[in-house]
Amino acid sequence: MRDPQTLLLTAWLALTGALPWPVRRVFAWLIAAALWVFDTRSAGTTRRNIELCFPELGERERLLLARRSLWHTALLACELGLAWRGPATRWQRRLLAVEGLEHLERAQAAGKGVLMLVPHFGNWEVLGYALAVLGFQV
Repeated sequence: MRDPQTLLLTAWLALTGALPWPVRRVFAWLIAAALWVFDTRSAGTTRRNIELCFPELGERERLLLARRSLWHTALLACELGLAWRGPATRWQRRLLAVEGLEHLERAQAAGKGVLMLVPHFGNWEVLGYALAVLGFQV
């Protein structure tokens, strides 16, 4: 039997992977609002990081930036289910453009590998799938 944390995470990914995109955005807003209102550790850490990184901003601007950052973090948590557990056709529809494929094509034709450096937060979860769909060996 799996531990409760694994079951909870699996259920979360299944739920958020099945939600329509607009619902996920609202869900993320509600999560971020709760994190902010209940002054969670995440909210405090975000505020402190923004304060350290942007001392030139006024307090109001830093607070707005911190709230936005918290919303984007919650949105990422709500989108992971689609990338990890959702059907590939749902995220493939959102793949609008890919730049620099010619570099990958040249490397693949020459039998060379490519090291890709991508941001930790973002769409790196989808990168491997997208490259495979485009015909690259990953």
